[in-house]
Amino acid sequence: MDFVSICSKCGLNNDSGICVGCGSNHTPINIHQQLHKVVEMLIKMGVGVIGSDVQLYTSHNSSISIYLAAAVPEHLFNGLPSSWELQYYDLKSIGAKVYQLCCYPENDDNTYSIDNMINNLECWLKDKDPDGFKSMLRLAEYDVGI
Repeated sequence: MDFVSICSKCGLNNDSGICVGCGSNHTPINIHQQLHKVVEMLIKMGVGVIGSDVQLYTSHNSSISIYLAAAVPEHLFNGLPSSWELQYYDLKSIGAKVYQLCCYPENDDNTYSIDNMINNLECWLKDKDPDGFKSMLRLAEYDVGI
């Protein structure tokens, strides 16, 4: 599986050091290449992303995960495309909380299903106004956490 390093501030490719896109010196995040556009869109909407993954299985359902830096107000994600959901886990044993936007495609052709699910989320995000979304996050006192 192919991963790319991107700037956690603007979403552009950034292997290390100062980002050529926004000039920030944030530590780059590693994301699955198939999710680059979706992650970049989320970052531009003000959502902190710390990573992503696509797991392709032949024996059971595959999974798509976008790991968030902090809990986002659920009402901002009402109407997510079919099979997409926000999940929160409190892993008390290691003192961590996991926030993710995830999907578990159910299809015999997992590769097609994953591409289709990612495309559905992209289309849903395109309908959102990034500046309006950022404003709603600020009103909800959302803390990106990075």
